[in-house]
Amino acid sequence: MNIINLNDEGRISEYLGLGVFTLSILVNIILFFLVYNISVKYKLDWKFNLWTTLIIMVISSILILSDQILHIRIL
Repeated sequence: MNIINLNDEGRISEYLGLGVFTLSILVNIILFFLVYNISVKYKLDWKFNLWTTLIIMVISSILILSDQILHIRIL
C-alpha cells in the first residue's frame, strides 16, 4: 500500500530516486514468475493457486485484525 504509507519497496524506491511503485512492480513480476515456474514444474492448476491465495489472504487478515482489535501478539 504505497499510496497512504510507503512499504519497504516504496521506501527503497524513493531512496534510490526511482518511482514509488517501481520496485513493487519488479518484485511482483519476479514472484509471479517464480509461482508460474513452480506451477508448471509440479503441474499445479489455476484452481489450486487461487484457493491457496484465498486461504492465505483470509488467515493473514484474521491474524492482522486480531492483533489490531484484540491486541493479541502472535510473534
